[in-house]
Amino acid sequence: RQLLFVLCFFHTVVIERKKFGPLGWCVPYEFNHNDLTASALFLYNYLYTDIRKGISWKTVQYMICEVQYGGRVTDDYDKRLLCTYGEAWLNDAIFGKRWKFHDGYPVPDFRSLAQYRAFIEGLPVTDPPEVFGLLPSAEITHNQHRARDMLGVVLGIQPEDSTSR
Repeated sequence: RQLLFVLCFFHTVVIERKKFGPLGWCVPYEFNHNDLTASALFLYNYLYTDIRKGISWKTVQYMICEVQYGGRVTDDYDKRLLCTYGEAWLNDAIFGKRWKFHDGYPVPDFRSLAQYRAFIEGLPVTDPPEVFGLLPSAEITHNQHRARDMLGVVLGIQPEDSTSR
């Protein structure tokens, strides 16, 4: 359960970094729900074939970060970032009581889906950029680009001034 939660959080971070443009990813990638589904299916098959051997975290990190998500990544820095997330988040430490992604973002261990939903609904609506591994100034840059784009749309729909009568 905790590992699946970490995988879902990983997917969310990968998707949400897109909104920061080149600060999030050097190259825009089309990550989607299929990446998460394939990774979850890999975890299921890997963990339930022979759990007595234990978890090879290097295998999990490689399959998720290099194959499932990394298969479409073309930039070396972006690939390094994915692997860094994998090393930090896909290991035995996530099962510790004090482990967290960021302040206020722990890895819950609940028994029911309703508890997980309640936990997720209790998370902040707007996540700080630090959750995605970015500096606080990334949010400022993102908001400036959004404002510029919105003003461009407003100016674009303004009627043209006609001087001929």
